Amino acid sequence: MARQDHLQSYRMESTEDLLIEKALLKSQRTVFVQQSMGTKSFQKNLNLLEERLQAVNFVLRERGSLEPIKPVINIGVGVTDFNAIK
Repeated sequence: MARQDHLQSYRMESTEDLLIEKALLKSQRTVFVQQSMGTKSFQKNLNLLEERLQAVNFVLRERGSLEPIKPVINIGVGVTDFNAIK
């Protein structure tokens, strides 16, 4: 599925459902691509997983559901007071 398809399907979901989907996708992130147990073998498509997670984040940002990163400004720290100089 192309990224555009993910965006279209996620845009139809509620914000609450998208947050649940994001948590689920993040829990599925792993470094293991393939796992075997006895005669059974499982394989993950990590590219598809990351693509879906990016699409969810994009739609959440569109809706304003993700807070932008705010820079930390330390006002008053390292400011020289020249009031005593005459």
